[in-house]
Amino acid sequence: MVFMGLKSKYVFNLAPFKKLLTIYVELEYLYHNWDLLNFIKNSSFSPDNNVMSTKNVINILMADDDPDDRHFFERALKKTALSTRLTTVEDGEQLIEYLLKKQKNPDILFLDINMPRKNGYECLLEIKGNKDLAGFPVIMYSTSLKDAMADMLFHAGAHHYLCKCDLPDLIKYLTLILTMLKDNNLTRPLKDQFVLNGTRGA
Repeated sequence: MVFMGLKSKYVFNLAPFKKLLTIYVELEYLYHNWDLLNFIKNSSFSPDNNVMSTKNVINILMADDDPDDRHFFERALKKTALSTRLTTVEDGEQLIEYLLKKQKNPDILFLDINMPRKNGYECLLEIKGNKDLAGFPVIMYSTSLKDAMADMLFHAGAHHYLCKCDLPDLIKYLTLILTMLKDNNLTRPLKDQFVLNGTRGA
């Protein structure tokens, strides 16, 4: 740009200002889109096939012979803020058959105690006695809670005992358990912390 005066001529080079303006615009974009950029960086989105990876989905297996309890559990699970996939089986023998046929183990198992054909305690012993199945956590999920049974389940390798409860409490405990699992913090507790809720009996 050239400005002509009466006695002198002034010439301004605008190239540095244009460069500064470009940097300013880029910084503005980053400031207003920081959350979006972080999401893209940390997400499991695959540009090759436009399909989001399911590696962050928690694969849950539930064994319970009561259809109402299975439905109730599913309702509570859907009300958590976690991404989950639920598979259910109806008795102990079906559970073991399912696990032995699957190439990949579930991330976690919720296991009822009082089931036909093979009860939850028998299933737990079989699972923990199989080196190919022993790795995933097992949460015992039942209505009955006896001290002797709780002790047996703890020593057999279960992670926790969760008594069947009302919907708000179930949502709360599922959120707690699955969040710890997602964050790799679901470890076997001390014996006095094994039972999450309920009153133990003789």
